[in-house]
Amino acid sequence: MYGNRFTPNGFGIKELVDKETYSLLGKEAWKLLDIRLIMTLDNLKRETGWTIIANTWSFKSTGSPLFSQRGYRSKRSGTGAKGGAHYLGMAIDFDAYRAGKRIEPSDVRKYILDNINKFCYVRCLETDINWVHLDVMGWEDHPKRSAVTDNKILLWSPKTGSKLIERKV
Repeated sequence: MYGNRFTPNGFGIKELVDKETYSLLGKEAWKLLDIRLIMTLDNLKRETGWTIIANTWSFKSTGSPLFSQRGYRSKRSGTGAKGGAHYLGMAIDFDAYRAGKRIEPSDVRKYILDNINKFCYVRCLETDINWVHLDVMGWEDHPKRSAVTDNKILLWSPKTGSKLIERKV
């Protein structure tokens, strides 16, 4: 717990914000993240036991790419849609691992959709990409998401565009 705010088990703020934001705000950067996103990450990790990796800019170099824009994005970021879920602290891009082996993003998305009632804040999953993108931005957060309600989830693909699916109850 940071102050009166919930922080997820097994995540540090450096994994969820870029280096510039962390340098400016330190642990206060938790305040930039939507509590629904933080709770969803915590629940996913608790439910699965997976290692979930988003930003890696603070890791010691291992020869792997260092990611810095996979969580909260500051206004200075040139990545993605300005005003989108990442810029509002409502989205995360990540890779998941079990016993040190990367889980296929399609398998992670399938797990989330098959267990969607455990992840009540998920409003969007991107498909046909080589990482997992999930966000919690719905109709109440942004006009462009007016069709995304408590019982509908947006699946977005760079290949096929948007598709709304009913949340299984």
